[in-house]
Amino acid sequence: MALKLYEATKEPFYLEQGIRFYNWMMKYLRDDSLNIIWNSWLTEKGEVQKHPYTYNTGTMIQSAVRLYRMTGEEKYLQDAKAMAQGSYDFYVKYTTEGVPYIADLPWFVIVLLRGYQELYEIDGDSKYVDAIIDSGDWAWLHARDDSGLIYNDWTGRADEKQQPKWLLDESCMIELYIRAAMIKNNKY
Repeated sequence: MALKLYEATKEPFYLEQGIRFYNWMMKYLRDDSLNIIWNSWLTEKGEVQKHPYTYNTGTMIQSAVRLYRMTGEEKYLQDAKAMAQGSYDFYVKYTTEGVPYIADLPWFVIVLLRGYQELYEIDGDSKYVDAIIDSGDWAWLHARDDSGLIYNDWTGRADEKQQPKWLLDESCMIELYIRAAMIKNNKY
């Protein structure tokens, strides 16, 4: 939020706070070996709870790209690329049949897509955005009920036709396809 406020106001305070928050998260929540960001909750002992959610890393990729744009400092771009590759390695999976999926809740995955998209806009490497778009495309074709509502499990391996659907899962597909159209220059 601090970085968005800086973009809107150009007030140096917001940039300083954004950098301060970014540095804290990179110091305390980043897993250096996996290049992902753990969930931001701390235990009573001050330890990081190592729950992996795509939205944490996606938000930090976005922040790194924005800091790169704002400051021109290459370290932020390198951080974004490292977290993109780390999250790709950690979350992007394939079933034994070769079906792509992202190992997290669909609406969390869209936050990761936002980070990937911002990085793509800088470096033009579509590997990361393509993984999520491919997974969403598979789900659209193979993981919907008779009313057209999307399953929580985008692989379609579980029969969720009779399961209640989450509005969050449905709405994230709208954002996925809007972003896919933007990324693919409306050729989607």
